[in-house]
Amino acid sequence: IHVSGTRVLLQAMEQAKVRKLILSSTSGTIAVSKESGYIATEADTAPIELIGRWPYYMSKFLQEKEVLSWDAQDKVESVILNPSLLLGPGDERLSSTGDVLKILEGRLPAITKGTVAFVDVRDCANAFLSALEQGKRGQRYLLNGVNLSVSSFVERVARAGDVPMPLFKLPSRFAKLSSKFIEGAYQAMDRIPPVDSVSVEMGCYHWGCSWSKAESELDFCPRDPQQTVNDTVQDLANRGIFRKS
Repeated sequence: IHVSGTRVLLQAMEQAKVRKLILSSTSGTIAVSKESGYIATEADTAPIELIGRWPYYMSKFLQEKEVLSWDAQDKVESVILNPSLLLGPGDERLSSTGDVLKILEGRLPAITKGTVAFVDVRDCANAFLSALEQGKRGQRYLLNGVNLSVSSFVERVARAGDVPMPLFKLPSRFAKLSSKFIEGAYQAMDRIPPVDSVSVEMGCYHWGCSWSKAESELDFCPRDPQQTVNDTVQDLANRGIFRKS
């Protein structure tokens, strides 16, 4: 869908003589590393050896390549926006806030030693509007609100929902092996695993990026990250998905 579907859209744009395209991608195409303290910028290249392990991020990387190819041929005028993990109210499919819900419901068995980046969806919406007028052709813009350790992120969510923190912190290697073992055992019994080994694996890496370029060129201004977490948790409570004690 990300590659072939985008190509169909680009062909339709060419036929309709529509030039401007704002591509919603993800920071995960460039902003992930094995190294602690890594903060990506738009100048970084995709770490193929990592994102090649995860089909979603690899397909978004290939989607970006397709759009930039059309831009280079002067068929479209593209701007690529790369938000980090999107949090905030209104995620009806729990596509991003599902990670928050796992913490609130005690379904996060242990804390890994990776890092996480997230941004408020409402701040990103403003950046998308700005990109229509101010975004530079053929450029990408990282949209992020904060870079945190997984432990700090879990602590913020737990505090907002008034739930206990997970008790264990696991080294990356043990976290990966144990999650795969648990997942395999549950699948062998034809039961739904309590952990997702891919999510655990991703949580062992470092996801961090700068938003200074978007700040200077798109007037991007992320709000306080704790407010984003609080509003995310409150939205889940308002919709009856999570019940505060």
